[in-house]
Amino acid sequence: SRGKTMSDEEVIYFFSESKSMSKSVVESGNSKSVQITCARRLADFLGSDALLSNAGISCHMFIANKPRNASVTERAVPVKIFSAEYEVKKQWLRKWLQDTSLVDFDMRAVIDWDYYKDRLCAVFQKLICIPAAYQTIPNPCPRVAVPEWLRKRVAEQNDRFQQRSLGLWLRKTDSGGGLPGLDGQDGKRKLGDLEDIVGKKSIAEIPMVDFGAGPRRWL
Repeated sequence: SRGKTMSDEEVIYFFSESKSMSKSVVESGNSKSVQITCARRLADFLGSDALLSNAGISCHMFIANKPRNASVTERAVPVKIFSAEYEVKKQWLRKWLQDTSLVDFDMRAVIDWDYYKDRLCAVFQKLICIPAAYQTIPNPCPRVAVPEWLRKRVAEQNDRFQQRSLGLWLRKTDSGGGLPGLDGQDGKRKLGDLEDIVGKKSIAEIPMVDFGAGPRRWL
């Protein structure tokens, strides 16, 4: 509905954002951010250059849908403008949005709804969709697209033909080497059937075999 069923107060409450500046606009130099853009426009609108030299300014803003192809940092609009008189609002919004043909100055027509939709979808992905995918649960939010990297990772995780690490089945022996009970018995090894090795029979019960004095590399 893009806010059509909401009052102005509800639109401001749910979609506007407030950000504070730790440094003044003057101290920020050539840095770019939504706070700096909003503070500059608020100072122009109110005719108070003192705002530019004050630190800790709270910027209450919307992200506008114009200028087209401009970065988010260049599309911050102070909420205060929408409570101004019609002619004042018309003047500044046309200037900030760089659209001299603009005739609809309602905040619902100015807000970048796609931007806020993407932000909301990102929250749903992080809290719901991604954890569900790792648990092989179908996407609980079908209207929220699952990122391609997540599809690939889940497919690799569930691929039964994927090569597994040998570390899952092999275990490193102690640095001392050898089996218990063989200390000082060179040339002798435990010899048992496969059933003895994988069964419950202990190593002490497996018979000892003397391989003689052959080359050590054979033992």
